Amino acid sequence: MSTIENRTINTQEEFWDLVSVNEDGLRVFDFENCKFNCEINIADKEVFSISFEGCVFLKTFTVKSNLKSVISFSKCTFKKQVNFNASNFEDCVFFWEVIFEGCTYFCNTCFEKDVYFDYVNFKEDTKFTNSIFKEKVSFIQSNFTRRAFFQNSILNGEASFQNSIFNGDTRFWEATFMGKTLFENSAFDGKISLREVNFKGDTFFENMVFNGETSFLWASFEKAVFFFNSNFQKNANFPFVTFNGSANFFGSTFNDGILFFSSTFQQSLDFSNAKFNTSLDFRKVSFLDKVFFTETEFKENVLFTNAVIKDDIVFRGTKFEKGLDLSLAVITGQINSFDIQLENYESIDNNIEKPKPFEIKDKNKRETFRILKHHNIKQSNSIDYIEFARLEHAAYASELWKSLKKERIF
Repeated sequence: MSTIENRTINTQEEFWDLVSVNEDGLRVFDFENCKFNCEINIADKEVFSISFEGCVFLKTFTVKSNLKSVISFSKCTFKKQVNFNASNFEDCVFFWEVIFEGCTYFCNTCFEKDVYFDYVNFKEDTKFTNSIFKEKVSFIQSNFTRRAFFQNSILNGEASFQNSIFNGDTRFWEATFMGKTLFENSAFDGKISLREVNFKGDTFFENMVFNGETSFLWASFEKAVFFFNSNFQKNANFPFVTFNGSANFFGSTFNDGILFFSSTFQQSLDFSNAKFNTSLDFRKVSFLDKVFFTETEFKENVLFTNAVIKDDIVFRGTKFEKGLDLSLAVITGQINSFDIQLENYESIDNNIEKPKPFEIKDKNKRETFRILKHHNIKQSNSIDYIEFARLEHAAYASELWKSLKKERIF
C-alpha cells in the first residue's frame, strides 16, 4: 500500500483503481501532491484511513462515512464545495494549512478525537452546525472570509480560536463549550452572535477586536471569563447573561453602544482601566459580589437604573467626564470612592416627563451626590465627604434656581 505521488487523476474510475484495501477489507487513501480533475465521493463507504498531503481538488469533494484511523488533509487546496456532513471521525483529524475555496460543510459531524484546522483559509461559507467535538478542537490562526456557523454544536474539550480572523458574520447560537475556550488575539469583522451559548469552562476573549455588532444574549458563563484589553467597535450586547464565575474586562474599550440589561454577576466583576466612549446604563443588573472600576474612564453618562449592588463597588481613580446616576440603584453593599473625577455635570429638568435615553434628571444627580456623601461618612472619609456635600448643595441650588425662574420671581 504505497503512497500515490505527483499524479493527475481525471476520472472517478482512475481514482478508485488507485485506492488500496487493507487486510480487513477497509479502504486506504494515501495521496501526496496529486491533482484531481474529477469529483470525489467517498460517501457510505467503510474507510480505514485518508491521507491527502498537498493535493489539489478541482471538483467537489464529498465524504459521508465512518472514518476509523487518523485523517490528514494537510496543505491541500479544495477549489469547489467540500462536504463532510454526517461523517464520523474515530481518530485524530488534521486540516493544517488547507485552503477551502468553495463552501465547506461539516454539519451533524462527530469528531471523537482531537481535530486541527490550524492555519486554514475558509474562503466561502463554513458550517459546523449540530456537530460534536468530543476532545480538543483547534482553529489557530485561521481565516474565515465569509460566514461561519457553529449553531448547536457541542465542544467537549479545549476549543482554541486564537489569532484567527472572522471577516463575515459568525454564529454560535446555542453552542456548548464544555472545556476551556480560547479566542485570544482574534478579530470579528462581521456580526458575531453567541446567543444562548453555554460556556462551562474558563473562557478567554483576551486582546480581541470586535469590529461588528456583538451579542451574548442569554449566554451563560459557568466559570471565569476574561475580556482583557479587548476592543468593541460597535454595539456590545450582554442582556440576560448569567456570569456564575468572575468576569474581567480589564483594559477593554467600548466605542459604541453597550448593553448589560438584566444580567447577573454572581462573583467579582472588574472593569479596571476600561474605557467607555459611549453612554451606559446597568439597568436591572445584579451585582452580587465585588465590582471594580479602578482607573476606569467614562466619556458619557453612566447609570445604574434599578441595579442591585449587594457587595462593595469600588470607584478608585475613576474619571466621569459627564454624569453618574446611582439614585435608582438598590444598594445594600458599600460604595468606595477615592480620588475620582466627578463634577457638577449637566442634567435635565425634573419636570421633563420623557427624558431621552441616558439623560439624568436634576434630582437624580443630587441624590447621587448624597449617596456618595453618605458612604464616605460611613467610611470616615471626611475629605471626600466634604466634596460630595458641596456638589449636593450646588445641585440643589441649581434646582432651586430653575424653579424660581419658572415662577418668574426674577
